[in-house]
Formats: sequence, structure tokens, C-alpha cells
Amino acid sequence: MGKATIVRQQDLPWETRDVYAETEHGRVRWKTLMSSDKTPTAGLTHGFVEIPPGEQLTVHQHTPAESYYIIGGEGFVLCDGERHAVSSGSTVFIPGNAVHTIGATGEQKLLVFYSFPVDSFKQVDYQYQ
Repeated sequence: MGKATIVRQQDLPWETRDVYAETEHGRVRWKTLMSSDKTPTAGLTHGFVEIPPGEQLTVHQHTPAESYYIIGGEGFVLCDGERHAVSSGSTVFIPGNAVHTIGATGEQKLLVFYSFPVDSFKQVDYQYQ
């Protein structure tokens, strides 16, 4: 049986990918909070993403399902062609292999907690559209 693991997000570095350019409002970036390659955890991988106003994740898909919890801001989720408005307190389930994105529509950054039912973020193979 494993032990409880506590991670403080403020102690972790921001991550990003080359597909996200720096804009006047900032850059899409995230912090992986729990992932077996970084923490003594298994079964779940999660973290949070920060999306500047007017920006969105690159449209993508991956095999594992994913869930979002909107911590702050206003935005949208586009999943398999259907667009849904989201705001602070919204929870979203993205089925495995669904083509999707999430973006910020308000004047503030969109802050999103994400979770995958996998041991490590390395197991999530992003297929960009």
C-alpha cells in the first residue's frame, strides 16, 4: 500500500510546449502535480493548466479519458465538434480519443485542473490535429 503524497504547486516549475507561442497575455503553460515519473503515486495523473485570455490548447486527442475542473475564469470546451461554455466551478469529462480543446474567452486567465486515469503523464500520447 502506498503512502499519502503532498505536492505544493508553488514549488513546481511551469511547463509548456513549442506549439504555444508567447502572446501579449502570456503563454499556455501547466504544472504536472502528480505523475509516477515525478511523484510516488499510481493510477492518476493530474495537474493544472493556465490559459491566457483569447488563447486555447491546440486541438488534440489522446487515448485516455480526461476530466477538467475549472478553477477560475471563463472559457469554452470543444469536444468532437460540440462547443460548451465553462466557468469557475464547471466540471468536464472528455471521453478517450475525443478530439478536443479548451480556451479562455474572458478577460482573465482560465485556470483548469486536469486529471487522467494513468500512472504517468508520459502515457498520454497527444495527437495534435
